[in-house]
Amino acid sequence: MKKADKIINQIKLYQLNNKAVTESYSNLDLANRIVLQLYQIRQKYGYSQQELADKIGTTQSVIARMELKKSIPALTFLNKVAKALEMDLKIELVPKIN
Repeated sequence: MKKADKIINQIKLYQLNNKAVTESYSNLDLANRIVLQLYQIRQKYGYSQQELADKIGTTQSVIARMELKKSIPALTFLNKVAKALEMDLKIELVPKIN
């Protein structure tokens, strides 16, 4: 194994044991699931990005950035989406299952 490969493996091991890094990945997973759900809802209702943006009161580029996972939607934004689609926004905390 090359010296550079050993160093990279040591960095990976350190990062996998770093609580802040693992929490960040966990947060990204949640954001990705939310974005995927928003995309699926948009597709289900047959809205283009522009049509959904118009309903929410934002721009098409905001929807595109969100769907490309370049931005994480805030709760206020999700609430606007829910209202525009005549849906309820449900967020809950549940115990972890180990």
